[in-house]
Amino acid sequence: MIKKNLAVLILSGMAALPVVAADSDVLFSYEGKDYRLNQLQPWFQQSFYDAKLEAREQQNRLLEQAMVDMYIEKQAAKSGKTVDDLREELFKVDAVSTEEIQALYDQFKDRIGRPLEEVESGLRQELQGRKQQQVIGALIEKVKRETKFVSKLPEPEAPALSMDLTPYPWKGGENAAVTIVEFADYNCGYCRRAKPEIDKIVKEYGNKIKMVYIDFPVTERGVAGVSTQTGRGAFCAGQQDKFWEFNDLAYEKAVTMDNPASFAKTLKLDMKKFNTCLASDESKKFVENSTKMATELGVTGTPTIFVNGQKLQVSDVGKDLKAAIDKTLSTR
Repeated sequence: MIKKNLAVLILSGMAALPVVAADSDVLFSYEGKDYRLNQLQPWFQQSFYDAKLEAREQQNRLLEQAMVDMYIEKQAAKSGKTVDDLREELFKVDAVSTEEIQALYDQFKDRIGRPLEEVESGLRQELQGRKQQQVIGALIEKVKRETKFVSKLPEPEAPALSMDLTPYPWKGGENAAVTIVEFADYNCGYCRRAKPEIDKIVKEYGNKIKMVYIDFPVTERGVAGVSTQTGRGAFCAGQQDKFWEFNDLAYEKAVTMDNPASFAKTLKLDMKKFNTCLASDESKKFVENSTKMATELGVTGTPTIFVNGQKLQVSDVGKDLKAAIDKTLSTR
């Protein structure tokens, strides 16, 4: 029973694994012509790569299940216990207490909108599932440490997408070996938290890298608002050579529809020119074109970072971006 539960919990939500093809492989034939990945639209190349990553992640979960099974069988033989008894012992989960249920209910009471007695069973099940996942996760990490487990599945390489960066603000070395492109939203909390790490890296590497910023007001869901207005303001500040100063202010403060003018005054810009630009079709089109470019490249969230055209998989912005830069520079 425990073994079945382990498989269900590890593999929960997993769909059939996508076929992972090499970039040079023919993917399909259409009207008698063969098509490879690099012949398809950028958004498709990126989505296909994302599917490869998902497949690898799911396959690694299967390998972790095999790893745990091997570990349990070996430990059972050493201890003289049966495999089933050791499973019961290793996956034992403490019962959910009344206090834990109450605490969870209190946390989401307004969202739940129903009396505790009506949802208690569901909350108990939710908490029990969380505890089971924590036990399994802790065991997986323990086994990895003790057995020095390392997955040998090859990691897919992100497609190198072509981008016309001519219209967009940049800093660093114009002809640097490493070009970093950040798609970001001024109203995005993740972007706000990532900015200090990115700024630190830009300062550290100087002219060895070229840093490009592109607006993608993803938080607006198709309706122009604060992010678009701030992006237009940043463009207009750039017309007076103050884009990056405006960008810094916009991420330091909570953005509103009135902030662009406020930031422009702080930066002592020519307000007549700034306001004319802010209301112009030019600033509107600039953000619209930025958004169109992001969509065509398959960008779905912010911040999204590309290094020499390859999308960076980020868990820690500073650490992951620095590693990608160092790897690229080492091959030059």
